[in-house]
Amino acid sequence: MRFEVSRRRIYGFVLIALSFVLWGGALASPFMDADLSMRAGAGLGFYGLSYVAFGFGCKMVGDSLWPMIKRRFWPGIKGEAET
Repeated sequence: MRFEVSRRRIYGFVLIALSFVLWGGALASPFMDADLSMRAGAGLGFYGLSYVAFGFGCKMVGDSLWPMIKRRFWPGIKGEAET
């Protein structure tokens, strides 16, 4: 059985990986050699972009990815709609 992966799914996984890199940038922003306002702005920007990239990546991979991640890593937690 051959399993083919579409370009859309590959781009989705790349966006998910990029979201973790952006999250690392948000965590590293306090150590930048810049003014406090620049560090705060960069941290908030990286933080927001990481969530946007993760959301688009999950959407591109498929709607079933996020529920699968929640079931695998948080098996005892039920959402409001899942009760």
